[in-house]
Amino acid sequence: MSPAAAVWAYLSSKAAAFSALLLIGCGVLLMSGCQPSVEEQIDSLYQGERRGALDLAELEKALANESAHVRVTAASLLGRLGDPRGVSLLTRVVADPDHGVRATVAASLGHLGSREALAPLLELARDESPVVRLKAIQALGKISDPRALDTLFLALKEEIDPYLREAAAEALTELAAPAARDRLIGVLSD
Repeated sequence: MSPAAAVWAYLSSKAAAFSALLLIGCGVLLMSGCQPSVEEQIDSLYQGERRGALDLAELEKALANESAHVRVTAASLLGRLGDPRGVSLLTRVVADPDHGVRATVAASLGHLGSREALAPLLELARDESPVVRLKAIQALGKISDPRALDTLFLALKEEIDPYLREAAAEALTELAAPAARDRLIGVLSD
């Protein structure tokens, strides 16, 4: 064998050994608990929804994720799933530090339409974020619980944002309770 061929053979064997070690090292890293990216976690949730294999335990875990994007996705999917048991899971994250999560929780609670969502929605209707308040006011109209009248009238009278006042008026008309109509006429005539 020529000296060049011997050097080539030597380097090739070292490169093959290095490649094998690199592959083994990557396998060990993968098995040692490397977390999927946020995008992969969100994609996994949507794939579960498409397959019809999304379960509440998986969504509950996602609601506790460190990423607000994952929590928003989980809250949205809970609303779309339509399972009434989702109300209790969503209620646990009403005080999430991210306003996007809280807004999505309010919208999902409204989509579920359960009167069990009244207390958390009343709390969200007083949130510091106008977006959260808007989604909570809209959701209160969807659940059609007359116990929301005071909160909706307060929003109609005191909110500075015209979108929030409009949402409160729409929610009151969705309630369609006689007491709501009478009070609405009184407020509008002021």
